[in-house]
Amino acid sequence: KWGIKSRLIITYLVLILMTMSLLSSYLLWFFYQNNLKILTDSLLTNARVTEQFLEDYMKGPKEKSDIDQRLKELASKSDLRITVIDVNGAVLADSWENRALMENHLERPEVSAALVGGIGQSIRYSTTINQNMLYVSIPIWHGSEVLGSVRVASTLAAVDAGFNSIKSTLLATIFLT
Repeated sequence: KWGIKSRLIITYLVLILMTMSLLSSYLLWFFYQNNLKILTDSLLTNARVTEQFLEDYMKGPKEKSDIDQRLKELASKSDLRITVIDVNGAVLADSWENRALMENHLERPEVSAALVGGIGQSIRYSTTINQNMLYVSIPIWHGSEVLGSVRVASTLAAVDAGFNSIKSTLLATIFLT
């Protein structure tokens, strides 16, 4: 038979476990969102620097033909994937892949947002490297005209690893309570 003391102990244990579970869920969500924002801001900064770097290369056909090699040189110093796309969605340059083998990017959500003058962002699984990627894309401007888009991408491996580490710690804490 359950006495008042046993019922109180069980009630408090259940209350503590529920509170810890809710707090852990919030902490995990906050950690993931915060790290995603930091990575997005970093990619956005890199995209803006790349846009400034490429401004003169977007003016004509001769200049555009030099973009791929210049982009590969620029990106060799980072782990970021940088793609330059024209207003029709054709890939002009890519730091990781052969641009000639790449499909049209006009329908990619982050690219289509950038080509109308906005900032695009998307998270999706990359079959090329078999990892989740964060893509950020901005327009390349010449005066008031959009000439194309710079898309910068990074894997979410570090964010996911940190998330999984904290999740393991929080689960262990909950189970040990």
